[in-house]
Amino acid sequence: RSRRDGSGNLGHPRELLIEPTEAAVVRRVWTELAERSLSDVAECLNRDGVPSRTGGIWTRDGVKDILRRGRLYLGYVVEKRGRDERPGRHEPILTEAEYQRTMAAIAARRRVGNKPKPFRHYVLRGLLVCSCGTKMRGEAHLQRGTERRYYRCPTLGCRARRSPADQI
Repeated sequence: RSRRDGSGNLGHPRELLIEPTEAAVVRRVWTELAERSLSDVAECLNRDGVPSRTGGIWTRDGVKDILRRGRLYLGYVVEKRGRDERPGRHEPILTEAEYQRTMAAIAARRRVGNKPKPFRHYVLRGLLVCSCGTKMRGEAHLQRGTERRYYRCPTLGCRARRSPADQI
């Protein structure tokens, strides 16, 4: 929380005070994030009855906000969406080791470059050519619970109709 003077006004330069109960929740979230996903951490906090700052239930986005503010919890002041960072005047909630361990665990769980395989296969992809000269692409539509597959021209303004893939 921001430090205020006796009349309730913010002091300048602004200084942050650490709330012990909220700091304990932040530490727990960072510990849990080393092993679990954002959704799993939110579910765990709700199951254990940990109150959120707003008094509502924990959501994936609420846990993500705590993750996003990691540098602030290390004792830094972050401005301009992370472009400007300098040591703050508040005491850190996390240690550098806790921060690095959690960030490394999250990075290890990320699936970089593993794109899912396409669900539908269009055998004539790249072979069919529209009357305007553009290669047609595959497309699928769900209608009344059944899937209908088509080839159509991607050019805007082309008057060619889509063609059913089963017939072609």
